[in-house]
Amino acid sequence: MPNVKIYLDETALADRRDTIAPLLAAIRDQLCDSLGVAQAACHIVLFGVTSAPGQTPVNIELVLLRNPDRPRDRLALVCAQLRDLVADHLHCRAAVRCATMEPDHYIVAR
Repeated sequence: MPNVKIYLDETALADRRDTIAPLLAAIRDQLCDSLGVAQAACHIVLFGVTSAPGQTPVNIELVLLRNPDRPRDRLALVCAQLRDLVADHLHCRAAVRCATMEPDHYIVAR
């Protein structure tokens, strides 16, 4: 259940709009491979935002269900790979924040 929210500063988004769809697909592929999840489990969105001056232009929030097969060091590697993929694709600095949730506390109503 990788739930990814990407906040991209509008000034960076303006010149890169046509590259967003391929980036989102690459993120999904990378997360599915590194976490061993199906594409249908992913939810990945990008928001254009207005940021305070001097902030990192790309901030990524990654939320995952806690899993004993995903220790902290593995998640740190996943976050670093995600950060590098996005930063390289968008040609700007990126930061990743990752949180895990207990499966018993996660509910989806569709």
